[in-house]
Amino acid sequence: MDADLNFKDFSKSTDPSNSSQSMSGMLLDGSSSQKDGSSESGSSKSHFISISYYQRFFDVDEETVFARILNSCIPRRTGNFIADFVQPLPDLWGPFWISVTLVFSIAIVGNFANFLQVYGNGEEEFQSDFSFVTGATSLIFGYVLLLPFAIYTYLWYHRAAGLQYSFFDILCAYGYSLSLFVPVSILCPLIPFNWVRWTLLISAAVFSGSVLIISIWAMVKDDPNRFNAFGLCFLVFVAHALLAICLKEFFFDTANFLLLMLNLLSNILLKFFILPLHRHIKTVQIKEFNSNINNFK
Repeated sequence: MDADLNFKDFSKSTDPSNSSQSMSGMLLDGSSSQKDGSSESGSSKSHFISISYYQRFFDVDEETVFARILNSCIPRRTGNFIADFVQPLPDLWGPFWISVTLVFSIAIVGNFANFLQVYGNGEEEFQSDFSFVTGATSLIFGYVLLLPFAIYTYLWYHRAAGLQYSFFDILCAYGYSLSLFVPVSILCPLIPFNWVRWTLLISAAVFSGSVLIISIWAMVKDDPNRFNAFGLCFLVFVAHALLAICLKEFFFDTANFLLLMLNLLSNILLKFFILPLHRHIKTVQIKEFNSNINNFK
C-alpha cells in the first residue's frame, strides 16, 4: 500500500506572478533586499507604486547624508562609493535636495544677474526669468533619473544573474555626484576669467565623474566582453562631461557679476552723485554769473 503512494514536491514550482514580482523587486531593490532582511519585509508589505514604499528611502540621518556628500566628491582606488557608502540602504532624500538646491542656485544666480544688468543699464522695470527654473529642472532631474535607469537597464540585460546594484543604488550615487556643482554654480558667475571657470567646472566634473566611473567599473570589470565594459564607463564619462558643459554654456556663462556690479556702481555714481553734483555746480555758476551782471549794471 505504501508503494502506491506518490508524493509531489511543490517547493520548486514557479508562479508567473511571483516571477514578475521578483523582476520588479530586482529593479527596485537589487541585492539590497538580500543584504537587509528588514528592507525586504518592508517592501513586501507595500507595493512599489505606493507612497509608503518610498518612505524608507527618506529615512536617513544627517551623518549619513554628510558622509555620502563628502565621499561622492573623493574618488578612491580601493572600493567604490555605491558598495561602501550607499548599500544596503540607498536614500532619495540627499539626491532630491541636492538636485533642488542646484536648480534654485542656478535660478537665483541667473535672475540676480539679470537684475544687476537691468538696473545697471538704467532701466527701472525688472521681470524674473522663470526659464532658469524650468531649464535647470529639466536638465538636472532628467540627468539624475534617465542616466541611472539606462545604466541599470544595461546591467540588468547583460548581467541579470550577477546583478549587484539596484536602480535606487545608482540613482542615489548620481544624485550625490551633483553636490560639487552647487558651489561651482555660485562661484562661476563671481569670477570674470573664463579659464578659471573652466578649471572649476572641469575639476568638479572629473572628481564626481571618477566616483561614478569607479562604482560602475566595479560592476562590469569581470565582463568577458571588454568592449562593453569600457564602452559603458566611457559613456558615463561623456554624459557627465556633457552635463558640465551644458551647465556652463546655458547657465554659468549668462552672468558675470564683477562686470555687472561695476556697471551698476558706475550708473549709481553717475545718477546719484556725479549728475546732481554737476547740476549743483552749474546752478551755482549761473547764480554767480547773474549776480555779476547785476553788479555790473
